[in-house]
Amino acid sequence: MESSGQTSKIHVSEPTMNLTQNAIDYSEPVEMEIKGKGVMKTYFLV
Repeated sequence: MESSGQTSKIHVSEPTMNLTQNAIDYSEPVEMEIKGKGVMKTYFLV
């Protein structure tokens, strides 16, 4: 996740977002190629 992130933004996986979605606001899903994992839905905190 670190190598595919953006400067000054917190980037999380879909399982993390699912666990914390009631407490934290997230961006719309972004599909990214994650090293060692393939294409995954990821989210940025807003």
